Amino acid sequence: MSLGGDPAVDSVHATSDPQPNQAIALERRPARDGAYASFVPTTRYKHLVLILARELVSNLATPTAIADDQGTLVFYNEAAESIVGRPFSDVGEVPMDEWTATFNPRALESAEPLPADRRPARIALAERRPSHERFLITSAEGVDRELAVTAIPLFAHADELVGVMVVFWRN
Repeated sequence: MSLGGDPAVDSVHATSDPQPNQAIALERRPARDGAYASFVPTTRYKHLVLILARELVSNLATPTAIADDQGTLVFYNEAAESIVGRPFSDVGEVPMDEWTATFNPRALESAEPLPADRRPARIALAERRPSHERFLITSAEGVDRELAVTAIPLFAHADELVGVMVVFWRN
């Protein structure tokens, strides 16, 4: 059902009772006269591929995270809590680059900050290909660790990227 004729808004539906595969967001809704109404809660549905990936990841013993096609962290498993230091329910959905920056990723060879364009998740999203990198992070406990990260793009169809799955390998 269209609320204002805007395709970006038409794909988002308001609801007061989110389902497990939905995320609540605040979005401007156009009023009927063309002016913008105030922010209202909306629901964005997760793609089936992300739902299935979350089910897989929640059953893995390997630390793994999932981000959607916009680069938002949408889930990480219990095994990843040992790296993150907190359960996903405490962190919630956040931009992946923002979340990754909290670990102060640094290049192995120089200990200089690792630019976003060298981070595997960003490469998998931007270039739509798997990526792997080893780098240093500061863990949740404040300890410097070497970490290897593999990011794999998730596709619904050959031309429809819906997110990435990121696997963390502790060295």
